[in-house]
Amino acid sequence: MSKKTFLLGALILMGCQKEMIKEVTVPVENQRFIYQSPRHGVVLNGLRSQTRNGLLHVQAEVQNKLNQNANVFWRVRWLNDGGFQIGDGEVWKPVNVGPGQLKLLESVATSPQAVDFKYEIKVTPE
Repeated sequence: MSKKTFLLGALILMGCQKEMIKEVTVPVENQRFIYQSPRHGVVLNGLRSQTRNGLLHVQAEVQNKLNQNANVFWRVRWLNDGGFQIGDGEVWKPVNVGPGQLKLLESVATSPQAVDFKYEIKVTPE
């Protein structure tokens, strides 16, 4: 086998490998932002987190894409480094999101053991 044939084969395999990686990548929304009901036009625009003073701070930006108000109920489940939930979890918090409106859903972990999180959201049209 010539050197050119070998290099061509290697490049083809590298191209296939990249494609396989793209297929198994899961969007952030599916990993950390869980809808417990139909979306009713409310979508996730962004998700941020950082640790300050030893506690995890999280912020989700949601937007109502419909022409009617939406009642959004949300909470955060805090997870330790093993992926287990810490404590009983937060209570559901209500927020009204008007047509086209953006809202920030912010929370701070109550324990320094929280290293990960999951947002849960329920949406009902008004």
